[in-house]
Amino acid sequence: MMNKIIQSLTVLGVSASLVTPSLTASATGNSLPQIKGVEGDVVEKGADYDSLKGIKAYDKEDGDLTNKIKVSGDVDTSKLGKYKVQYKVTDSDGAYRTKWHYVYVVKEGSLNGSKDKTTHDKDKSKAEVASNKKTSTKNLDDNMPLITVPTKDLVYQGDHFDTMKGVKALDKKDGDITDKVTVKGNIDTSKTGLQYITYHVKDSDGYYYTYKRGVYVNDAELAPKPEITGIKDITVKKGKDFDLLKDVKAKDNSGKDLSSDIVTSGEVNTDKPGKYKVGYAVSDADGHITAQGRTITVK
Repeated sequence: MMNKIIQSLTVLGVSASLVTPSLTASATGNSLPQIKGVEGDVVEKGADYDSLKGIKAYDKEDGDLTNKIKVSGDVDTSKLGKYKVQYKVTDSDGAYRTKWHYVYVVKEGSLNGSKDKTTHDKDKSKAEVASNKKTSTKNLDDNMPLITVPTKDLVYQGDHFDTMKGVKALDKKDGDITDKVTVKGNIDTSKTGLQYITYHVKDSDGYYYTYKRGVYVNDAELAPKPEITGIKDITVKKGKDFDLLKDVKAKDNSGKDLSSDIVTSGEVNTDKPGKYKVGYAVSDADGHITAQGRTITVK
């Protein structure tokens, strides 16, 4: 992981040797607006799709700019395919940010999964569609066990995929039988596209339940990356000490603070006037890396 971070910093044109800086200055000037929620999406053919659902924009100076977002690119859910959608937002000072992602339209029924009847009751109707809602034994068929799986079936190329994360199996008689669930197949996150795995569970009376789950592996470049804030070009006076990490913070896509994980590259000699390039990088738990650079001018 550290090698990947160093590579990311090197791309910025700064020294690949990591340093612990002791520099400080207050950053001034206008901040770029931010767009959140652009992470790639997958939708079944024929379903309604809102390109702005879950997308938000904000700016340090202007506040919420969600209603200023401009969208380009259409998603035709009547046709299978890969659609590129771009988002742009501009603040009151004219600074703007653009982001884009792919939306995949897949076959109807690809993501909802399918279920088999129990072996002991051929006339029983299929169990309700599994979801990630809380399930209790009160909702279960008297004979049939039930498997529930997460409904967010979108992962990113190169990520680790845990087939049992969020999966639960319950039975009216036996209770929680999650440890009895077996999984057939695997999700190869080195390859993009729709892939399937099948879950199977059997209770103590021999009744069984199977669930076929579709998982879409999205392009790695569209994975949500951590965010670093407070990176601005600044000017400091010759001979003055300052902290390079002052006001610089980082968080992952869920909002978890990653500020203590920031690594830096590049050196600044405050006794020598000139321009110095410094890089910052941080990685989240999934290995997604964000790298940014700025110029420190010593006068």
